[in-house]
Amino acid sequence: SSTNQWLANSFSKKKKRFLNKEETLIEFLINGLKTNIGIDFDFLAKRYKIPIKKLLNYNNIMLLKNEGLLIEKDKKIFLSTNGRSVQNTIITSILI
Repeated sequence: SSTNQWLANSFSKKKKRFLNKEETLIEFLINGLKTNIGIDFDFLAKRYKIPIKKLLNYNNIMLLKNEGLLIEKDKKIFLSTNGRSVQNTIITSILI
């Protein structure tokens, strides 16, 4: 069908691009913070060799935790119920 041809042509012409370390971290922040599992920054640093300390603003993370927007449990960070409504602002403030 014409739809299948269009899909085949659209996807076959796209070049694969790998995310750099900062983009990988951003994707983990966007997707991981909003889950109940959260993000383990130490794991990300080791597994993906992401220079976490150079990319994250730990002062802002502490402030967001103190304001009740982020929760830390079992070395993982995730959004509180209140933090979910301002997720984009939180991610922006966490990144350096």
